[in-house]
Amino acid sequence: MIKRLICIDFDKCLFQTPESEEGKLIYQEKTGQQYPYLGWWSKPESLDMNVFDIKPYPSMLKQFNLEQSKPNTHIIILTNRREFLRPQVQAILDANNIQADELVMANDQRTKGEKILDYINEFPDLEEICVYDDQEDQIQTYVNISSKIPKNILFNIYRVNNDKISLMERENKLISIINEEILKISIYNKI
Repeated sequence: MIKRLICIDFDKCLFQTPESEEGKLIYQEKTGQQYPYLGWWSKPESLDMNVFDIKPYPSMLKQFNLEQSKPNTHIIILTNRREFLRPQVQAILDANNIQADELVMANDQRTKGEKILDYINEFPDLEEICVYDDQEDQIQTYVNISSKIPKNILFNIYRVNNDKISLMERENKLISIINEEILKISIYNKI
């Protein structure tokens, strides 16, 4: 019985993957050849473990292991890397002994937020959903679907920035609740 759903981004969140500019320079240094493409994130070469030393961030690896140790938990690596890069992403997970329950790649036009909504039906006993991501636009996709998460499910959105993890959505909800209470008190005092 799954009660907790954990969704963790791959690039620049769980793993220290190289950015385009830096990666292209490393590629040229290591291979002696110029990087053959303009694009980066959609190319298998950007995940080549013979060229790049791709390791998990220490704090996020610790967080992953903590989440994995909790009972009734389903962990998803949720990435916007394209489906055809699954072998490279899986090889990096395997090389670092990271065993998620599922690897979800970009295979349609839905946002990460929209994808996690599917799991609410799949796991009807969910009590908690936690998402970890580094990109503001991806975090926004989670914020956008927060009203669609049933009230009985705790929904936590974590922003990851250079291996620093901060809870953001709960803080926003608390601020909203506090503001509502202040408004009620001010209305009550005017009566």
